[in-house]
Amino acid sequence: MEALVGKNALRFLREIMLRKTQLSLFVPGADYTRLTIILKLPVIGDQQYVVMDWIEDFADLILSHPDPKLIFECIDSQKIPYRFSTRLYKTEDRAIWVYFPKEIVRIQRRRHFRIDVPSGSEVSMSLGGETSIFAIKDISVSGLAILVPRNKKKEKFLKLGDELKEIKVRLLLEGQVYGIDIKSAMVRRLQDNMETKVILCGLEFTGIDNKTENIVNDYIRRLERFVLRKLRGMED
Repeated sequence: MEALVGKNALRFLREIMLRKTQLSLFVPGADYTRLTIILKLPVIGDQQYVVMDWIEDFADLILSHPDPKLIFECIDSQKIPYRFSTRLYKTEDRAIWVYFPKEIVRIQRRRHFRIDVPSGSEVSMSLGGETSIFAIKDISVSGLAILVPRNKKKEKFLKLGDELKEIKVRLLLEGQVYGIDIKSAMVRRLQDNMETKVILCGLEFTGIDNKTENIVNDYIRRLERFVLRKLRGMED
């Protein structure tokens, strides 16, 4: 993750204001999610503010949650998600004034967003004439990373550039199991950790059809929403 501050944050907010980009407003602990846009970025004295379009039931929220933390999320023109938190300054003329955020977090920078998967997710494949099962560390639409224990002596079957066939992926999320079959993948990265005696092996999908790619994308979106819900709960 990367944070935008100062002039970079102002430049970003000015861009999404001019584009009339919608922002999602979340309030931790209030089960409150609404959409709004930025109307203007005024300066009063030495203080910069962000003025948002009015939300019809926002006054009710303030009555039930005085001085709430406000979390805003949006997606820029490059489809990259951003997030920032702030607090209310005032409401005036059916507009919501908030303090200029200290930082705006760019949630991901990769061409394909990569996310850690829940414990218990695993992949099985044929290595050396037998089926081997490994834990999955993270996944993106273009590949995944697996953990190979050195004491299982499977690392000798995995070399950079190796192409693996008929890979079965089992992903967990909130009690559901996603079963995904990948026709082929190539070993793109091997990172050995001598302390933990585990090799991190990065696999790139080389044989994946559109239907399977859509399943992977759906899983990643659901997992990302699950992670963000947990983060909001921690910030309450």
